[in-house]
Amino acid sequence: MAQQNIFLRDEYLGSRPIPDWRQVPGLETRWHFSYALYCGRCGDIWARFVHVGARYTQLTQRPCAEHGDGRLACCSAWHDVPMRFEDDWPPAAVEYEFKTLMKLTEEV
Repeated sequence: MAQQNIFLRDEYLGSRPIPDWRQVPGLETRWHFSYALYCGRCGDIWARFVHVGARYTQLTQRPCAEHGDGRLACCSAWHDVPMRFEDDWPPAAVEYEFKTLMKLTEEV
């Protein structure tokens, strides 16, 4: 097990334990990556999921709060995706995600 640290811009939201390996059904077992979320409109890297011990960082396009929904969690059906919302997320990340979702519902 290793730690996954979650950052929103320069703010540390906390960490959680995460397995060292990714096991995707039908694919080979491999090390987790770290992820950096960037906005395709402004180019800002606005969030990061840093996996301690990861060899690579994958850049993932996701709109920031100014140009889209600004959600940290991805909506993947696969259970081993490191950015998928789980019940072991640190409290500050859960709070950010909740406030983001509430803001989105107010806009509808």
